This record gives sequence, structure tokens and C-alpha cells, in this order.
Amino acid sequence: MKYKMVIFDWDGTLMDSIPKIVTAMQTAAAVVKVPIPTEQQVKDVIGLSLTPAIQGLFPDISDSDKASILSAYRDAFLGLEEVKSPFFPGAESLIHQLHEQKVILCVATGKSRKGLERVWQSLAPMFASSICAGEADSKPAPDMIHQLMTWHDCQSETVIMIGDSVHDMRMAESAGVVRAAVTHGAHDAAQLSQYDPISVHDDLYSLQDWLMNERI
Repeated sequence: MKYKMVIFDWDGTLMDSIPKIVTAMQTAAAVVKVPIPTEQQVKDVIGLSLTPAIQGLFPDISDSDKASILSAYRDAFLGLEEVKSPFFPGAESLIHQLHEQKVILCVATGKSRKGLERVWQSLAPMFASSICAGEADSKPAPDMIHQLMTWHDCQSETVIMIGDSVHDMRMAESAGVVRAAVTHGAHDAAQLSQYDPISVHDDLYSLQDWLMNERI
């Protein structure tokens, strides 16, 4: 394969968790009695670590209310057992095939470490490394990608970042690596295309076909 390392975002890229994130954030706002953000407003901060996401959604509320939002969001997210977060169709097939190809698979996510370990289930052994919120500077800073490249001794031309949000695309652009986008998550093709992804896909099956044909 052309790429030695493939870095995936998690929420909205491999896992269909956006409805749960939106509901939890809106619930948290209601609990703290601050203006409830719209679905798209929440989508626009998905991918960021939780603290900058809350800052982006609620820039004018007090620090104590922001702390309350953070706590209420975590409680709401864990309590939403009825809102499922399945893998997107094709996710498991894609990861298994890349693993069989001896690709270095990594995750760069705004989720907490506990949050990722709770949900990545049977796919966890396929990934060589992951980096989560609090372990590096939040997207769109390039720190997550740079750390992963250092850990695995990869040069930028051998790395591709795959994500569903403009934050993923901006991070990859800042890190100087190729990026590909999927449109089934936070942002649409027009928004993602502003950051010059090499390829844009509506689903993971299409992404898999494209990756398997990307050769040196």
C-alpha cells in the first residue's frame, strides 16, 4: 500500500455516535439552564476535545457554568443507553483488511481515554496506537499526528488522516499529511473540501476500495 500509517478519527468516522453526542450536549445545556445549541452547532465542535468544544458552544457563560456543562454532559452521555452508537457499515471490514495489509493503524480522537476504551470493542487489537483528549493538544493543532508519527518513525508522505470533520482536515493539513474525508459524520463534502482532501467518500466501502488501490 501507498501509506505506511492510516490515522482514523473515531466519532463520526468509524462510529455513528453523533446522535448520542448531540443529545447529551443538548441535555447538559438544559440541566445547566443555558441556551440549548442546535444539532448543527454541536456537530460543528465534534472532533475537538471536550473543553474547547464547550468553549466554542458556550463562549459567553461563566467558567463555573462551563464546568457544570462538562460534568452534566458526561453524566448525560453515560446515561443514554437507549441511544446506540454502532460502527458505520464497512468499518470493521475496512479495519480488518488494513490490519491484514500490515498497515500501522492509529486513532486520533477528541474522546477521553476511558471513552475510547469503552467503545472500540473488538477493533482495539487492530490498532497500534491511539491518542485521546488530554494526551495531546486538541484538534486542529497537529500535535496528535506528530506524536503518532514520532512513535512509529513515519514520515509525513507515508501517512494519511481519515476523518469526518473540518477539525480533522485542518489538523492533517497543519501536520503536513495527506487527508481523506467521509461525509456521513459532522460535515458535508463542501465543508470538508475546503481543506483539500485527496479523496471524499460517502461511505466506508467506497473509502476501502479507494485505499486498496492507492499504490506507491
